[in-house]
Amino acid sequence: MNRSFCESCHSLVAAKAVQREGKVFLVKNCPSCGLTETLISSHARRYTTKHSLAATNHSQDCRLDFRHCEHRQRPKVILIDVTNRCNLNCPICLESISSMGFVFQPPIEYFDRIFKHFAEYDPRPYVDISGGEPTLRSDLFDIIKLSKSYGYATRVVTNGLKLANEAYCRKLIESGVTILFSYDGSNPETYRLLRGNARALQLKQKALENLDRIGGANVILTTLIAKGLNDHELPELLQFCHERRHYIRGLYLFPLAHIWDITKFDFAPERINTEDVESLVEESFPDSTAEFLPVDFLSQIPTVMRCLRMRPLPAGVRHPNCESLYILLSDGKSYVPISRYLRTSMPEIARALLTAEKRLTPQRNAMGERLSGTISPKSRWEQKVAWLRSTAPLMPILLRHIKMGPLLKGKGPLKVLHTFLLGVEFVLGRNLRDVILRHTELRGVMEVLVMPMQDDATLQTERLAQCPVVSTFLDPATGEVKYISSCAWRLYNSAILRNIAAHYAVRAPKIA
Repeated sequence: MNRSFCESCHSLVAAKAVQREGKVFLVKNCPSCGLTETLISSHARRYTTKHSLAATNHSQDCRLDFRHCEHRQRPKVILIDVTNRCNLNCPICLESISSMGFVFQPPIEYFDRIFKHFAEYDPRPYVDISGGEPTLRSDLFDIIKLSKSYGYATRVVTNGLKLANEAYCRKLIESGVTILFSYDGSNPETYRLLRGNARALQLKQKALENLDRIGGANVILTTLIAKGLNDHELPELLQFCHERRHYIRGLYLFPLAHIWDITKFDFAPERINTEDVESLVEESFPDSTAEFLPVDFLSQIPTVMRCLRMRPLPAGVRHPNCESLYILLSDGKSYVPISRYLRTSMPEIARALLTAEKRLTPQRNAMGERLSGTISPKSRWEQKVAWLRSTAPLMPILLRHIKMGPLLKGKGPLKVLHTFLLGVEFVLGRNLRDVILRHTELRGVMEVLVMPMQDDATLQTERLAQCPVVSTFLDPATGEVKYISSCAWRLYNSAILRNIAAHYAVRAPKIA
């Protein structure tokens, strides 16, 4: 059963999504208060299209009781709070010392036990080192080194202020992590209101200059979108990313979740939802469409992705409302929607790829072993033939749905030559990025993800039950590593972290 919080008494009650007048509402049925509802999508067509591409839903019942939680969705991303100290005091944040009333900073062995636990998973999840502000830990690089020693792809979630120090910025780049850098646009007023500090923008811009000048960074911008505040700045933000595309690899857009205490922060913007943000991306490109796909779709086509030499996502279902994805391509001057190079819509191509995945299923295991190298072919050419045979069923789909003409370099006979060489080099296994740069007009690719966090009004337990992005902690009472859906973490984190902080405070040696 899907549940949500009653708008009146805040009890956890039965809830369901209802479409009306082109919108989607979350209707809550409270035995005491009757029916209440919250708008969860302003664009029913976008909402239902993503649902049509989602995997079958078989989630367990969730009653939001973390003490007896049996969250069965295997994590794809684990978020680890390393501190609640921060060098900002954002009024919209509930994960700082000022909000919690205590200091959380466990020793490094705490993290070692967490890393050791998840190292048994195959595949291993991504690790997001978070907080608070993780760069305030003097031993952050020891934690990073420890994470990577277990083989985790590791990311640091940061407000970026400390990266304004060039030496520190260089050290973080050299650690090899992906940097999830919070950047809410170029208007100081946004930072004054949402972050409590207009000067933060100057430090962030200095940090971005350092990342650019030093080189070698792998950065994803994370941006809060608030209606009536910075939503109109998205075209400028996309161009900002394009000018720095050599190190900004992606853009994660977060519709502002209403999680702050309104008695302490008098801010009540109109709600903004996932499909609102998707529409803002589309409006940034006049005369083009931007049809987002649920991220869950990619986990349904592992063989197709392997055939295209792309890293498949870990298997598992996530709710279609959790995250949505779109691809922007660089023509050298700016980003343009991928739809400009497509003959058909993104959903239609997605359905074709789902069909191809089913056709490839009978040979999936053998092909996967050959392509991954676990079965050694007699020769390099035999491996290439095996790969070519596996990709053959995809070629008609790609040719039918992609406009190759505008993509390829040259005109007339030269374009034909580039077409031939692109195919040959692709078959020979040349580096795909280099092949694309040599023979097409494309000069970069950027992923745009919309990542909505649930607040009390929009929370749905069926989403929580399927969530593969979790916050994890070590229970000091039992020594068990536990995890909670990231969207539910805010409901319990203060009590959990207070207990952990008290445990390590008791054990800490006294200083004379």
